[in-house]
Amino acid sequence: MVSVLREQFVEKLQRYYRHEKISVIDFDCPNLNKCADDAGGTLNHGAEAHVGTRYGEATRVAVLSLDTGWSSEDIEARTKTVESARIDSTNPHMRGTIRFLTAILHFEIGESSPIPYITMLNSAKCAINNNGMDKVPDSLHQRCRDFAVGELDILRPALLWLQGSTVRWQTCAGHVYDYPDLESAIESFLSRHSQSAAELVRWILPIANRYIGIFKCGDWEIPVIITPHPSDRFGRWHLFEQTVMPIVADLAIDLAGSVNHR
Repeated sequence: MVSVLREQFVEKLQRYYRHEKISVIDFDCPNLNKCADDAGGTLNHGAEAHVGTRYGEATRVAVLSLDTGWSSEDIEARTKTVESARIDSTNPHMRGTIRFLTAILHFEIGESSPIPYITMLNSAKCAINNNGMDKVPDSLHQRCRDFAVGELDILRPALLWLQGSTVRWQTCAGHVYDYPDLESAIESFLSRHSQSAAELVRWILPIANRYIGIFKCGDWEIPVIITPHPSDRFGRWHLFEQTVMPIVADLAIDLAGSVNHR
């Protein structure tokens, strides 16, 4: 069953895509020729968002990731594709994504798949048409910067997850800052979980500083998680997943609640 709130978000996004001329069915982006030249190949155009069929029923989490590379899909088609993914997927991106989102939302949704509760956006709205083997040049992510911010402004998530350095430095440059007074936030988090604060704060603080910040846009701000991409080829995602992922997940969802209630 699709939530009413989700349908309201989808309607707003569809209007936004049409207004900006980046919808799948009527793609006429002003950057089209420049991006095609930079990519040096045929592009799939108009990667619209996945908006989970239960988005809004739990803490609203947005995932901002790299281009898909497979095909152009509108919101409904994209959501159908993404929600078909399983935690044992052979796709390392979706497998890692589901595991971390499960760690973030497990207190709210239990053993349910997290994918229907989240939204997933593409940092570049076009992709090289080669079955996802190559990502587009950084310039395409830079030109799509305002589009991604526009989507987030509509969806108003409580927590944002940036997957990979390209998304962090090309799409979200100028919007991500250090989390203010993170040490106090960690102390508050630990006190609510009946932990001895002093030693744990010294252990958690450098981890949190590496992976957690604040995303600011106009009059709103939200906690942001910055991690390696789940299909990272250099072992950085595996290291994150095997060491600090649980504490980052728990701290991030706690911060999301604090920011959205202050």
